[in-house]
Amino acid sequence: MCEQISVDLPAATWYLALLELFIHALVQRAPNSAHEETTIDNIRLATHELCTNIIEHAYNGAEGRILMRLTLFMAPDRVVIETWDSAAPFDPTIVPLDPDIMGDRGRGLFLMRNLMDEVRYQARSNQSWVCNDGMQWQWVPPQGEQTPYNYWYMVKYL
Repeated sequence: MCEQISVDLPAATWYLALLELFIHALVQRAPNSAHEETTIDNIRLATHELCTNIIEHAYNGAEGRILMRLTLFMAPDRVVIETWDSAAPFDPTIVPLDPDIMGDRGRGLFLMRNLMDEVRYQARSNQSWVCNDGMQWQWVPPQGEQTPYNYWYMVKYL
């Protein structure tokens, strides 16, 4: 059994507050809804960082859209965040694993990897990477055909 919310938003940062509301509402629907606020905050922050990266780096000021599906699965309880965008693809292995924590920028992927239990990325070019341990990106052989979208997949076990 699962609960699902799907949204299609313009790639603009002022819409990100809506995503945070959706995430909070969805996690509260879990059978054991007494999840720590820290867990909900981690999911919201990782999702915010993901969307901010898509908006600021991938679209780089160009108009675009972010399609997102938020899914709460039961047994085991987990939240899955999936996004699709048609912005410029990139190679996550070129981003430093341990960014300058005191800097103003450059912590998005680091936070996503460390706040979520699993992070995957498939570029429009059909290149794929997975990060299961919060640290190292691993390249995954292409599967299927090339798509017109970049795809992000993040999991947080509750």
